[in-house]
Amino acid sequence: MSDLFYPQTVSGDQYNIAILDYVPQLKYSISHEPNTPMAVVYEALPPTANPTFKTEVPSSYYEHLRRFLWRYYLFSVLINKFNTGSTKKRIVLPAVATFLQKMVVMMDTVVEQLIMGCMEKGQELDPELRCQYFDDYLVTEFVVGRHDPESVEAWRRKPVNRIYDLEWINPDRLNWAAYDAALGLLLGGETHMKSVDNIKGQSELMQLLDAVDKPKLVDGCAGMGLVLLEDGDGVADAEVMYIQSWRAIIPPVIRDALKEL
Repeated sequence: MSDLFYPQTVSGDQYNIAILDYVPQLKYSISHEPNTPMAVVYEALPPTANPTFKTEVPSSYYEHLRRFLWRYYLFSVLINKFNTGSTKKRIVLPAVATFLQKMVVMMDTVVEQLIMGCMEKGQELDPELRCQYFDDYLVTEFVVGRHDPESVEAWRRKPVNRIYDLEWINPDRLNWAAYDAALGLLLGGETHMKSVDNIKGQSELMQLLDAVDKPKLVDGCAGMGLVLLEDGDGVADAEVMYIQSWRAIIPPVIRDALKEL
């Protein structure tokens, strides 16, 4: 799960500090032509370098990656604008700064798992490929709403959740339209077309910092839970979710035989 990549600390850890310094220096973007099986990831060296081809990724990840990159770079911008240097305009509470730093470090690891994994496949990249670590991030983000190990474990311990296994939930069966609606246009990125390049001036940055600096993100989010896409009367999706959950507790040999269910 994504909580495996959630750092215990950032301050004083030279490796994690280096990640925070590196993120603004390499900018990923993604595009997708409708009705094509692959989306294209580009990279650029801000502020002037033109984007160049990095890799293809399955088109099923297009909207997920757009949403991910918006938050990834937003958190990085907020760290650099409000939590470093002598020109900061606002005092950021330690809990907020720590949350932003840990999230950026974790998200850097997650996105590199997806991008590097697709690059390694090259011409053999399958449009149906799934990246387990990126899927784990998506499910945890949607269902739990937090990525730190304590919050994930607290979710698992709730009696109502014991029949589910986060690692076996298919992120494509979750209702991401409901997730976007819960975040709202500002925090969800629609106000700025999911690009930090469209943030204009200090006042808009302050609005975004205020949106992040709320219980929904910083102090703990209840998550969306298992809000599934409806399929007919909704029963089919619920059954699939249950099957995927109990698969996780059975022996691998038998589990492999059930992959076609």
